[in-house]
Amino acid sequence: MGCAIIISEPSVLQDLASMLRDGDDADVTFVVGGRSFPAHRCVLAARSAVFRAELFGPMKEKAATRVKVDNMEPSIFEAQLCFVYTDTLPDGDGGVATDDNKDRNVPM
Repeated sequence: MGCAIIISEPSVLQDLASMLRDGDDADVTFVVGGRSFPAHRCVLAARSAVFRAELFGPMKEKAATRVKVDNMEPSIFEAQLCFVYTDTLPDGDGGVATDDNKDRNVPM
């Protein structure tokens, strides 16, 4: 009697996109231009040295659950979060862009 193991298609990016979209278990909220963006410290730190330093380094945001971001438009911050979580940029219609946008240079 054999045992079959079914391996599904990789879904980590879809799972991360769901985490971002739903905000479930978010442990930090960024406030940008009056809009709130719930996020997950471990995802941000794993994907961005800037977020890692901000959230886990000696910066004051280390203990904060709400971080105010000045001098940035909410739509830009939203696109940055989308890229961090999904490796793609938003398509402008509220969805995730195609692979055509992967070659854009987005500093973080």
